[in-house]
Amino acid sequence: MVNHMGSLRGGHYTATVLFEDNTWYECNDDHVSKVKHQPFAEDRTFSSRTVYLLTYRATESNISLEMKQNKEDEVQTRDDNEKSKHQSEGEEDNTEENSNNKFEELKETNSKDSCERLDDESKTEIEEQGEKPKDSCEQHLGDETEIEKEEQRVTPPQRCHHGLYNQGATCYLNSVLQVLFMTTEIHDRLNQQPDQELRQIFMDLKTKTCRTENITKSLKIENVYEQHDAAECLQEILHHISPEASEDFQGQLRDTTKCSKDHIINEETNPFWTLPLSLKHTPDTTYSVESSFERTFQPKTYTGDNMVYCNDCKQETEATSRCEMVEAPQILIFLLKRFDFDYNTRSHSKSDCCVEVPCELQLKARERYSYL
Repeated sequence: MVNHMGSLRGGHYTATVLFEDNTWYECNDDHVSKVKHQPFAEDRTFSSRTVYLLTYRATESNISLEMKQNKEDEVQTRDDNEKSKHQSEGEEDNTEENSNNKFEELKETNSKDSCERLDDESKTEIEEQGEKPKDSCEQHLGDETEIEKEEQRVTPPQRCHHGLYNQGATCYLNSVLQVLFMTTEIHDRLNQQPDQELRQIFMDLKTKTCRTENITKSLKIENVYEQHDAAECLQEILHHISPEASEDFQGQLRDTTKCSKDHIINEETNPFWTLPLSLKHTPDTTYSVESSFERTFQPKTYTGDNMVYCNDCKQETEATSRCEMVEAPQILIFLLKRFDFDYNTRSHSKSDCCVEVPCELQLKARERYSYL
């Protein structure tokens, strides 16, 4: 996630990311530290007053899970049938098996007696040489201790996590780059010319703290002392790199408006990189990402003074508009609209309301998303 702290004009961006050791870290420019209170450690949600961008990864859909469950049921039924089929055959072999077991037990007893005699002879020989006999169990324990010590010596140290230097006011860029760095789907696709600067930063981040002068030039960021919006920066990067590298971030939204007689007044399908979620009209003191996500796809009605003209009806009529995600991206990014324009005061404002972030999101009868 990307966080924004401070006021509208003088804030600061950081990134909270989940590394490969399944631990959350706070990336504050060139300083990377472990998050004290790990998100989702005790609950399936956590609350934040600073979160601005949220990233989710698509997991198995409901249909896939149902198919998987059906397949497991079929395998279990087949195993049960095979078990029943061979059960009767196994009962017939019980008598012969019992006799064989008795023979094996007798053989094992004889072997054990022989070993004990050999052990006694070995102890006698060691005592004649003036040495104290060593118990075999103690020797085995000693061997295990040496093995454990050796394993501890060869265990590799935990890899360090590195940050990005701030050129002046480029914290927005650093935060976005850290989120993209932990989105591993993109790494193997950075093979074309527009992807080279981003690929180089990802390679360097594995071993050292990095500078970002080359990528700021590539993105045509001229004034590094002027702060920009992190969401706009993310979209600029996704537009700049090759389509093969950014395809997992792109989805399709269809907006449809119909009159009361079901005539289509307007229908548009457009791509999107981020899905904006409004922080307005929140009934509770804590804003719910899940509730706002569901409201995005609820129908909206136009009545009274807001009626819409229908070409088929040749008049203004009541209408309903609906938004549908016709193509869900592999990586779903939410933009929490903390920055908004107040038409009453004719000025921009920032909302610092508390946001409840879920660990998982479910699209109805389609994709399930888990927090990245």
